[in-house]
Amino acid sequence: MTRGVIGRVLRERRVVILVASLALLANAAVAAMVVYPMWASVQSGERQAAIAAQALKAAEREFASANATMTGRTRTTNDLNKFYTTLLPRDLADARRATYLKLTQLARTA
Repeated sequence: MTRGVIGRVLRERRVVILVASLALLANAAVAAMVVYPMWASVQSGERQAAIAAQALKAAEREFASANATMTGRTRTTNDLNKFYTTLLPRDLADARRATYLKLTQLARTA
């Protein structure tokens, strides 16, 4: 009895079933030919974006390191200039005066 009912329904609704089957096949074809390649392209783009973000972070770290090196070099140069201009005597005569002054002070205390 069920077979007869199913067979009758299939015969009577043949057009509807055929249209639904064709729509299902078209949907599967569009998914396979359009959606999947687009999805793969998006995945590839996301991977490239992640790699680019990592490269950017590495470049920022390298820039910060170079900037710190440059700042240290500038500070060292300034300190050396200060040392040469304020602490060291300008010429031999100033060096002698400073040395003899120290020796004289040491001799007095001794």
